[in-house]
Amino acid sequence: RQSDAVDEAIARAVDAGVTVVAAAGNRGEDACGYSPGSASAAITVGASTVGDAVDEYSNVGACVDIFAPGTYIWSAGSNASTEFLFRSGTSMACPIVAGTAAVHAS
Repeated sequence: RQSDAVDEAIARAVDAGVTVVAAAGNRGEDACGYSPGSASAAITVGASTVGDAVDEYSNVGACVDIFAPGTYIWSAGSNASTEFLFRSGTSMACPIVAGTAAVHAS
């Protein structure tokens, strides 16, 4: 759910010069109803499919600033240092935008 405390903490971080990139959430609902995606100071990221459409699980709405690939992302697993698997979610799309923001800022 949306948290004023989380949204305010993000606003303070941004005011201090930190770029905050937040996952929109994976409920297929309005991202404005869930933190951190509701934070207007953050760059809120939704997930797109391989075909460049908004994926059905991705939160959407006015609080989403950008969509990035978030479906079937080859990712490190947690069971072994050599485990890899496909994952999907706005938390898979978020690092793509965060990396782009970091390159742009440097």
